[in-house]
Amino acid sequence: MELVVRPKYSPEYNPETKLYEDVCPIERRKRLTIPYYCLCGGRDFSTTTEFNLHITTQKHKRFLINYLGYIKDVHDAIDHAKELQIKYELTHRKMLDWKNKYYALDADYNGLKNSINKL
Repeated sequence: MELVVRPKYSPEYNPETKLYEDVCPIERRKRLTIPYYCLCGGRDFSTTTEFNLHITTQKHKRFLINYLGYIKDVHDAIDHAKELQIKYELTHRKMLDWKNKYYALDADYNGLKNSINKL
């Protein structure tokens, strides 16, 4: 059984207008896509028609206006936490490798030490 992660939709920043704008993440005329979910708390969408209907709702419009103030910070914090988890896991794996190498070298050292003492 595969785990399917629903992608989340977030608006894109337009530096010319200095506002966040809606850009459809789904290719036109594409069917059977994984549904995106919007951070505004609205419904999911999997077609461009559903996306266009969703962005016209008042809830999504308020979300877009307040995106910079609240949601973007939370969204960036979640992404940063995921990056830190990945770095932690990689560092932890490196530490375990070095630990195993240390124990192997320590066993070799003790074996050599015992063989020298027997002579």
